[in-house]
Amino acid sequence: MIRLILKQLWTLRRRTAWLYAELLLCLCLAWYIVDYGVQILHNRFLPNAFDIEGVYTARYLPPRGSQPSSAVADSYPERIRRFPGVREVYASSGQVAPYLGAQALLGLTLDKTQSAEDKKILVYEKSIENDSYFSILGIRSIYTGELIRLNYSDPNAVVISRSLARYFFADEDPRGKLIDEAEHRFVAKGLVDWRVVDVCEDFKVEDYRLPVPLAFLPMTRGERIANQYIFSTDETFNAAAFSEEILRCSSLGELRQRREFWEGITKKEMMARTVTLFFVVSIALGVIGSFWFRTQQRRGELALRMTLGCSPRRLSGHIILEALILLLAAALPALVINYLVFSADLTLTLTKNFDEWWMASNEVISQDTYYWINLPWMRFLVGNLLTLALMGTVVVLSVWIPARKAAQIQPVEALGSE
Repeated sequence: MIRLILKQLWTLRRRTAWLYAELLLCLCLAWYIVDYGVQILHNRFLPNAFDIEGVYTARYLPPRGSQPSSAVADSYPERIRRFPGVREVYASSGQVAPYLGAQALLGLTLDKTQSAEDKKILVYEKSIENDSYFSILGIRSIYTGELIRLNYSDPNAVVISRSLARYFFADEDPRGKLIDEAEHRFVAKGLVDWRVVDVCEDFKVEDYRLPVPLAFLPMTRGERIANQYIFSTDETFNAAAFSEEILRCSSLGELRQRREFWEGITKKEMMARTVTLFFVVSIALGVIGSFWFRTQQRRGELALRMTLGCSPRRLSGHIILEALILLLAAALPALVINYLVFSADLTLTLTKNFDEWWMASNEVISQDTYYWINLPWMRFLVGNLLTLALMGTVVVLSVWIPARKAAQIQPVEALGSE
């Protein structure tokens, strides 16, 4: 049957050329969009070190023209804690909540007494004042499953993320090992030897990007005012009432949505969905119209097939198979075009570069084969297979309508009109 369909398509090549060209173009353009969507979906479904469900953040700001008061700022944690529905509060003098503000950067390298290998990386740094931070966000050790605990009496203790541990120590247990602070223009403190006390799950600054290397450091507040508050809540918490009575608050989910909107990812995702929908509708209409016209032109042939014993179900299956073979024929040159675009690095990617060190860190992240999305051949294969599956589904559903109508042809009437 397949050989017969190929002969028919070749015989009617002039009539199907425009549909073939449309399928070829849509396969290439759809893959371009699907490849971008695969990256976003892969990153969104990766596990994150923290849980934002029911977590809110608030900030104390003094009236315009006046200085912030330490006494007023220190009174808010207890007021927040007493509010109905609040479970636990963490007060900080810095912006350590996920999705909030700029991130502090820290240069790290392997300790020379442990390894002669020259590895340097720029990581995100979060200075933590007490363990309420880990409890509120549910940040746990990958080894014990317990909530992270920092020894705040040890100024050199550090908790690192899984990706950072994998970069420095591969599959070894990093606990108890040393890493050095490296000189960098973003770092204003002196060089320090850090001792790894625990490892947490990978940390994502944005949900749609790969996790970033991260280090949690103990911090003593000193004279700084703790005017940033993170607190966990239960289902009885009323955010509107809290904003009226105490401080204006926002959930971390809202902060995530705002951050994605500011960075343009929301617009890009909406555009990708719109373009994909346009492709689906245009392909569907093109396939329906083309095969409707083809079945009307081939009424005599289809009627003769039914006269010779071909069942309506088999006849519609023949037409659907014909459409799929045409799609596969268009997929071969589309695969070559997609490969040329992919190898030329003309696809949309999710990278962010600050300077030479952060570019090197980005390279470390983008080359970490722990994530299959970083394997070029795997990403290319998955993107093309998903594109072909999507297009195949659209083609089958579209051609089913004219195929079903063709199967209802009355042989005597069709042959008589011929």
